[in-house]
Amino acid sequence: MKNRIKFFEDFERTSSSMSLYDNIYGEKEETGHERMKRILLSGIKNLLTKRQRICFEAYYFEGKSVKEIARELGISGWGVYKHLESGMQSLKSCTDYF
Repeated sequence: MKNRIKFFEDFERTSSSMSLYDNIYGEKEETGHERMKRILLSGIKNLLTKRQRICFEAYYFEGKSVKEIARELGISGWGVYKHLESGMQSLKSCTDYF
């Protein structure tokens, strides 16, 4: 669980420390990390089903265990794993464009 939380904390810290730079027209351009973060957050919001989103956010962002999520949703631990797995596959497809 600490590794999941650390990954997202590191990602957030790296993303926020990356500054935007000006292009030749004086407009701001986003860095690769900022673009990936935007794509992933958009994917979480738009590609995942409601159950996938609930499981994904609880597991990766809130650091809850599969057992806790299963109890809260009234489903089996296997069901939580399947929602996480299918959600990750959906997010992988949106990062293919990155």
